[in-house]
Amino acid sequence: MRKSRTYKLMLSADGVSLYLACHCRLAGLVRAFIPYGQTLGVAVSVLEGLAPCDIAAELVTQRFARSCGSTPHFVGATAQLAERMDAIRTRLGESTDFAAVPTVRDLYIAGLLGFEATDDSQLLKAHSQLKL
Repeated sequence: MRKSRTYKLMLSADGVSLYLACHCRLAGLVRAFIPYGQTLGVAVSVLEGLAPCDIAAELVTQRFARSCGSTPHFVGATAQLAERMDAIRTRLGESTDFAAVPTVRDLYIAGLLGFEATDDSQLLKAHSQLKL
């Protein structure tokens, strides 16, 4: 059984800054050097807690548009992350808030933007629930 895999994020320079800001914040909260994949895992946890309408609203912001890019960045994380993203996409596909289900690459960025707006206690709770 595969315990981890690599995930591709397509980010602009602003998107890289967003990711690194989230990563530094989380590392500071847990007071440890953490793998980049833990940050992505927490961002997906945030996404799981958002209503479809909130995700839809995030996908049309200027900050989202500035974070999207054509440069691939690879992050190692647990294999379960793909299953969690599939579940999110299924839930969004059942929603009337989307004409088409958002791409995984767009959802990663939406998760990072949601991460930014999430309070510290919720981030710590999401981190403690990750299956590392």
